[in-house]
Amino acid sequence: MTTEIAIMNRSAVALAADSAVSIVTPAGLKVYDGVNKLFELIKGRPVGVMIYNAAELSFRPWETIIKAYREEREDCALSTLDNYVSDFQAFIREHPELFSARQQEEALTQTITADLVNIRTSVAQDLQAAFERNRITPRLVSTSVARHVRGYWSFARTTYELDGWPEKSPTLRTLGTQLKAVLDELINEVFQNLPLTDALRANLRVGLIHRAFGYSGSDSQFSGVVIAGFGDKEYYPRLREFRTKAMYADRLLYLDVLESRIDIGVSAPGEIRSFAQGDMIRSFTDGIQDQVRAEMIDFWGNWRSRDVADALTSDPRLRSLNPGDMTTVTEVIRDLSSNAVNDFLAHMQEYEQASVKGPLLQSVAFLPKDELGAMAESLVNLTTLKRRVSINEAQTVGGAVDVAVVSRGDGFVWLKRKHYFDQELNPSWASTHAAMLVRREVPVER
Repeated sequence: MTTEIAIMNRSAVALAADSAVSIVTPAGLKVYDGVNKLFELIKGRPVGVMIYNAAELSFRPWETIIKAYREEREDCALSTLDNYVSDFQAFIREHPELFSARQQEEALTQTITADLVNIRTSVAQDLQAAFERNRITPRLVSTSVARHVRGYWSFARTTYELDGWPEKSPTLRTLGTQLKAVLDELINEVFQNLPLTDALRANLRVGLIHRAFGYSGSDSQFSGVVIAGFGDKEYYPRLREFRTKAMYADRLLYLDVLESRIDIGVSAPGEIRSFAQGDMIRSFTDGIQDQVRAEMIDFWGNWRSRDVADALTSDPRLRSLNPGDMTTVTEVIRDLSSNAVNDFLAHMQEYEQASVKGPLLQSVAFLPKDELGAMAESLVNLTTLKRRVSINEAQTVGGAVDVAVVSRGDGFVWLKRKHYFDQELNPSWASTHAAMLVRREVPVER
């Protein structure tokens, strides 16, 4: 997993990211340090990009995609940050070498096969337990297969929305017709002699299509892409985020995250935004941890909807009331309780903004560039510390913190950057990879 942060004011945006990547293996969770998640989008331009969640798009590493874009757009200067975002997305869709038809098909095959293997593994675990009890029968095998296939079908169909992307998707019927032969071949290859009725096979195909092409914000299959900085005609920094899942049939499955749009200006002089595992960062900026906030809201929500009514019906002082009066008292108390809880939550939100987050953002608005970078690094380290010392959490955030500051005058400037090699042993690297001044011509924008 990841923790990343963007801290913005009218002068610059500071970007910081940790270096940990988590891999789920049959033996458990494995975490590696040293992964690059923060990049300069185009050499010499004031635009940075961060990647979180999945490190690949259709099994093509994001680092490769970004650096290929950088090479082909080395003389590109676009007028707005939105133009950079659109151009980057178009580059991904239209690049025949990065995402050839073969690459897209192989990526889809790998994704589907992984799900089928997981289902087969669950069935095998059932059969292993039954074998140890000497109770394996053909009926038990059929029952186990049916249970896991239907569970997968129900989960995929309800969790992954085929129409969750802004671009209109092919219908389930169309995808089912196009992919039926491929899906059946993979099902036969992985399931082998496991019994599957026609109905179960149809359910399995539907589930696989939903998982491969549907959107779910709670899933780890998507990649988050954060782009921040300045367009050629912009004098305040901006930030945009989009989430993308796969390339298939030359179609990029992506979704612009509108709630992440940040436009710094006169009325919005500062902002702090975290991505991926940002709970500790938000506890610093908001004055309360996400877990504590959620528990507080759940407690008072349950109290007003259930506990108040239970208390009234069980209070011996109200037993003398006739049913009509009891109904009236219950309705009055329930309305008062509901209004009181709503007022409390609204008051806490206003207090948080006025006394915690508001003053912090006022300070951020005046921070110099080096202080923006130092603050971004410290907040990433805060999450790393929390994961390291927590007994009930895996240390999925860690490693060196990469920090960059992007400003219109100075462009993309690294404050801290890790390398997997010794730069003294590679003296030519700096000269071949240094930022290049770009031509001022602005190409036709998409």
